[in-house]
Amino acid sequence: MKRAISIFLVMAIFFMMTGTYAFQNDVVAFQEGDGYYWQDTEDMILIVYPNQEGEYCASYVLKNDPYMVYEVNTGILAADATASPSSLNAVKAKALEKKNEAKATSTMASVAQVTRAGEQLKINAVKQKMADRYGSAYSWDAIYTEDQEYAPYIVTIREDKTHSAEQIGLRTLSSGITIASAAVIIAGWLGIGVPQAITVICEILGVAAGAEAVLDRSITAEAYRGVTMWTRTGTVTPPGGTETPVCTATHSYMRKFVIDYSVSGSSSDDYDYLVDTGYFEQMYAPSASGFDYYYLAEETYETYMG
Repeated sequence: MKRAISIFLVMAIFFMMTGTYAFQNDVVAFQEGDGYYWQDTEDMILIVYPNQEGEYCASYVLKNDPYMVYEVNTGILAADATASPSSLNAVKAKALEKKNEAKATSTMASVAQVTRAGEQLKINAVKQKMADRYGSAYSWDAIYTEDQEYAPYIVTIREDKTHSAEQIGLRTLSSGITIASAAVIIAGWLGIGVPQAITVICEILGVAAGAEAVLDRSITAEAYRGVTMWTRTGTVTPPGGTETPVCTATHSYMRKFVIDYSVSGSSSDDYDYLVDTGYFEQMYAPSASGFDYYYLAEETYETYMG
């Protein structure tokens, strides 16, 4: 009986602990920045920062309404140098409670701006950024040849490297909103952290400023996606025959860049004004293992032979 009670208590404690652990992991913690705190949840991106009067302000964008940013003074004093989770959650609750009093600003670009965006000079500048980072493009280089294992057939893996770019949208950041408000829009839009977004805004403005600083001019941020892709093609050359492409696999790097829409000039000018957001994504098709040239050579031969 005592043993049964003991086992029951141990199990009860275990479930209590795991339940608490799960609850804590369901809550997205605030992260600390340089004089501000920020949070990226399933529903919103929010930044909390003190204004010049020492009161906490909050700027946030709801993910179901990604063009609108809300900026509100909560009236809560930022007395402590380091805020506690409970006080930050209280500030967040007050900010949401005062949504109807918040300064709501649309970042939707005008139809005319959207129509004229995506200039080829800027696309060329992004492609050059990718080439400078990942090397020059090339085509049909033979990187692996196997003429023994598959004799009398010759299996060759050839590789191309290409750079491409495309415009992926615009956001107008109005004069008078804070850098914090601009940052939550950029962060949600481009999938980067708030600190990275603040750095992007400051680089576009050419200033070093805090989250509480106010934009002294309007900016239309124009974003571009740059992609460097390696394409491997497995070929088979039969005895006395010609080389035939059979299988392909790709490996890509993606980065995102932002430029002030008002900047215009040559590709070299655009190159200098482009800001790397720090966004990076790596992709394989059909898979990382499928891109390996030993695997691709074997797949090429087996596919060719049927």
